[in-house]
Amino acid sequence: MALKNSIFDSKSEIKVLKQLQTTWTSKVGIYNHVPVSNVVDIPNLSGYKKSQIDYLRKTNFDFVIASEEDGNFGEPLLIIEFDGLVMAILLMESTNNSVKPKILTENGN
Repeated sequence: MALKNSIFDSKSEIKVLKQLQTTWTSKVGIYNHVPVSNVVDIPNLSGYKKSQIDYLRKTNFDFVIASEEDGNFGEPLLIIEFDGLVMAILLMESTNNSVKPKILTENGN
């Protein structure tokens, strides 16, 4: 087993991480390759297709920007995904002070 040359999937990811770190490291946490299940409570996604949920369990977000404030340390603020969620895109919709996941497939269903 050999080590890869980089933990990143593309040069674009490296460039974005460097830009994020330069601008935001003192204000938020910047994490790469975060499993979707660390951000979204997948078992509670009732009403979604099993194939959508299974896909999310195997998928990572390229970057998650999270709060570093004491009261809500680690709370996801922004998700950046370059290429992974082609089959299922997770959008967070704000509704009445809560965040609701919405899963879309390629054709929007």
